Amino acid sequence: SPALLARSSRYAAPLILLGTTLFSGSIYTLILDTDKTISRTFRLGLATPLGGVVLIAGWFALAL
Repeated sequence: SPALLARSSRYAAPLILLGTTLFSGSIYTLILDTDKTISRTFRLGLATPLGGVVLIAGWFALAL
């Protein structure tokens, strides 16, 4: 039904956007941060798997 689709996409879009930003952004920062000051300060290695989980949750929300 259209109402169910609207409800699932309301949650899916922000989750996919946040997951993509966390996952890709942390990888880009880890690679580009040659002196590792940002990586150590913000613990970006932990953001990569968290971003992946959020991204998967967004796809599940879209599938429902």
